[in-house]
Amino acid sequence: MLVLIARGLSGAEIMERLVVAEPMIRAQVSRVLVKPGLRGRTQAAVFAYEARLVRPNGR
Repeated sequence: MLVLIARGLSGAEIMERLVVAEPMIRAQVSRVLVKPGLRGRTQAAVFAYEARLVRPNGR
């Protein structure tokens, strides 16, 4: 989930990829942000890059 957020996917795009309902995506995004103390998707993206979960080329 964090990787998909870091790649800039919207909730709808994540929903399509994971084949789950939108409320589930919202809950999961919230959990991803809360655990490491992140305040938003931008911080999540930075966190993912710093943790080397994603690379600048999107892989």
